[in-house]
Amino acid sequence: MVQFYDEEGDKIEGFPYPKENVCEECGEEFAEESALFDAIIYGKNSKLCDNCSKLCGALIIQKPTKEQVERSKTPSTREAMRRATGIEPKKAEKLIKSLSLEDMRQRAKALKEKKEKEKQAEKEAKEKEEKIFKKDNSGVLDEKEFLDYLENEIEEIKEEEKETKQ
Repeated sequence: MVQFYDEEGDKIEGFPYPKENVCEECGEEFAEESALFDAIIYGKNSKLCDNCSKLCGALIIQKPTKEQVERSKTPSTREAMRRATGIEPKKAEKLIKSLSLEDMRQRAKALKEKKEKEKQAEKEAKEKEEKIFKKDNSGVLDEKEFLDYLENEIEEIKEEEKETKQ
């Protein structure tokens, strides 16, 4: 539970900023901020003393040392070699150029036109293919018509056989 205090040390409900060097759980004030830990408790970042962090089982966020910060700023040997050979540009060169709104509109328009041209070309190719393979149906029966024709022929043959037997 986050507790807030005014200048005299009295507890204030709903005050947006906690008093510095005060444990947000127990409200104990410390002479140095180094006695407090940044921790995650109740789903938010809080400053807690050692006792409260152990009692609550809070997740302590450890701050990097000065050496760790300096080490992170210097490139590794591999990165330095890649930059020297030109394989990988410097981080500053990697930054994406910010596009103006007009540039983005032009790119969107060009992409839209390209898609429309592709659709048109595909449509024309289908039409051309249909013209090439277009069937001339004059005198040609499709499958259903052919089967109907055969059934009629079979029935006629059977009728003729019956007539000849009689």
